[in-house]
Amino acid sequence: MIGGVTLQEDVKNPPVPSGMQKFEITYNTPITREEEEEKFRYRIAGLQILSYPFEFAISLYNATQGPGVAVSEDRMTLTGIVDLPAGATYQMVINRNDSDPIEEVQQYFWGTTELPDAEISGKAILPEGVVPLTMGEGGIALIDSERYLKALESEQDFDLFELAIVRITGFNEQLEFRLKHVPDGDYAIIAYQEVIDAQGNRKDTGILKGINALTGGVDSTALVQVVNGQSVTGLQIMLEGEPEPEAIDFSEVRIGSVDAESYSFSVQFPYRRPNMIVDASQALIVNIQKSIQDIVPVFLSGNFDDFLNFVIPFSDLMKGDIISVYGTSISETEMQAILVIRHRKRSDFNGDGNVDFTDFLFFADAFGTRDIFSGYVAEADLDGDGQVDFPDFLIFVSDFEGQN
Repeated sequence: MIGGVTLQEDVKNPPVPSGMQKFEITYNTPITREEEEEKFRYRIAGLQILSYPFEFAISLYNATQGPGVAVSEDRMTLTGIVDLPAGATYQMVINRNDSDPIEEVQQYFWGTTELPDAEISGKAILPEGVVPLTMGEGGIALIDSERYLKALESEQDFDLFELAIVRITGFNEQLEFRLKHVPDGDYAIIAYQEVIDAQGNRKDTGILKGINALTGGVDSTALVQVVNGQSVTGLQIMLEGEPEPEAIDFSEVRIGSVDAESYSFSVQFPYRRPNMIVDASQALIVNIQKSIQDIVPVFLSGNFDDFLNFVIPFSDLMKGDIISVYGTSISETEMQAILVIRHRKRSDFNGDGNVDFTDFLFFADAFGTRDIFSGYVAEADLDGDGQVDFPDFLIFVSDFEGQN
């Protein structure tokens, strides 16, 4: 229940009042003490609640930090206050397990204004030689290109597409889809489906239409338009196989772990992507004193003597180091011809080569921030778990003492 309106699953709910409104979440089973304690970390007392657009989920998480949030005596109900903007509509998805397909979880459509009736529907077409993987993941989402560009420019530590999704749904067995209650607008589309080929190999197929994922640039001719509440039906979305290798440039990523035995390290990407394992024997690790414009020609020249001027011993790498990566993608988890540029040690926040009182002041100001709320300071999250807390303080103390 939100603002006095009891939401019904998968239907067109009546408008909810805007402004400061009471929410009440009723559970099927009593909330455990552990779930109550974890309600500030992605889940709200055991439930993952997402919204498309994303703002309502953030507002709800922010509300659960407040002192007004309460659990009922029978531990079946969570109540609190949330601030709802006027003129917004949402698709809300609630589940207990991250792996649940979207069509199998609770879904609610509601807003602080009347929901539109427009739908976007159609079918996905697979490449030749593959069939959908039994129980494989697949679905389609509408992307607001302006939201995506804003998220890209802000460098938020979330899945950027999740921040920009307006509506989302899964495919049925015939790869048909139906996106409900779509507001007027021009939308990019992202679709994917896990498949299996004739040799039994699992593969991914997908497509992103209307937007460039790296730059946020828009191809207006590829957008799907909803005008004056008119539905768009009969779309055919041609899914493509895994893309050819392409040059990519990730900046400001964090070393997640270092494995001296295998001579490799993992790169922890922002926005919840899987870590990438890098073979350090095939990498060039260099000082930040040189710009990438200076380094790339050296790297491409293959001159061993020039390499020696840049290489940092692998043993000098530490978990939490901030690096930039330039190379060629060969899969979702591998890169080749990789260039790794070292920025600084974990706790040297101002990059002056020392961990000192200035860095402590920076850390103290960031302490207590979390990546699901505004104000999160990723640089101070030294263990990369999404929150700046006591384990990060212990790392900082260790680095600070190591300067003496």
